[in-house]
Amino acid sequence: MKYILATLAFLFATLASLPSYAINESPVTSPNQVTEQMVIKYTHAAEKVESISRNYESLRKDVSNEEEAKELMEKTRAEMIQAIESAGLSVENYNNIFRMAREDEALQKKITSMMRQ
Repeated sequence: MKYILATLAFLFATLASLPSYAINESPVTSPNQVTEQMVIKYTHAAEKVESISRNYESLRKDVSNEEEAKELMEKTRAEMIQAIESAGLSVENYNNIFRMAREDEALQKKITSMMRQ
């Protein structure tokens, strides 16, 4: 669980600086607004984003200069955005759900349970 949260924290930091692209959904601002369908979408996105992050970490070891590092980070960000949006969430809602899960134990348990399935 701590590994998942640590990885997702890194991803959140990476994605937090990204512009939000709306996918015809209203911003989620409280755990009460997070539907079962949103949790499913979030877990699918989080699993993809975690995989992209692991790939980034392995590729980062081979980067030899700042320009390559910047290119790798941009490519990684684009892949993460695509993964989130292809799961049916906006980056804004993905980040909001992540923030809420850190503070709301029930939501955190729901997400963790779905990610283990």
